Amino acid sequence: MIETLVIFKRYLSGDSPLESKLRKLEFSSMNEEDNLPTNQELSKELEIPRVKLNKELRVLYEKFIEGTWDSPPEIKEVFHTIVISIPYDERKQKHGKNWYYEPDERSTHFRLKLTHTPRIGEQLDLSFIERNEKFKRGYVYDISHCIYGDVHDIQVHVHPFKNYYHQWEKMKDEHEWWERQRRNW
Repeated sequence: MIETLVIFKRYLSGDSPLESKLRKLEFSSMNEEDNLPTNQELSKELEIPRVKLNKELRVLYEKFIEGTWDSPPEIKEVFHTIVISIPYDERKQKHGKNWYYEPDERSTHFRLKLTHTPRIGEQLDLSFIERNEKFKRGYVYDISHCIYGDVHDIQVHVHPFKNYYHQWEKMKDEHEWWERQRRNW
């Protein structure tokens, strides 16, 4: 809650000590280190009992959520995170003679600002990557959108070996498995 209230501090309208403190704090979604105080630290600094502080935070948060209907928050930055790796459910399967996937050694991920989002099934070839040859191209098998405050991260998951037909077969098998489970209930 503290992170959300700091990210959207421009929507805080009161002048309580808590709101004043939250307006002074800065948060960057690109910063890996969490530099925001905990509710314990805020409680100690503002000399407010933690139970009361938690209630005040909850009220401010609910007021912010309700206010989004009248004044929706604005996304200020959009970027794509390209993740080229073997999907989690395939990581322990063999790929060639006695070769197992090692996620840390063989995956690639980085951020780009693309003009449009690649679609599922499209092939991505990123020739500027100088890592392992097989982990610089592949087929898009999944896309997910993550909103971190005023930042929109579009995560594009790329399979380095298999095309979308392979992903479709996996989804079909999983669907059939769930159908069998449902019939047995």
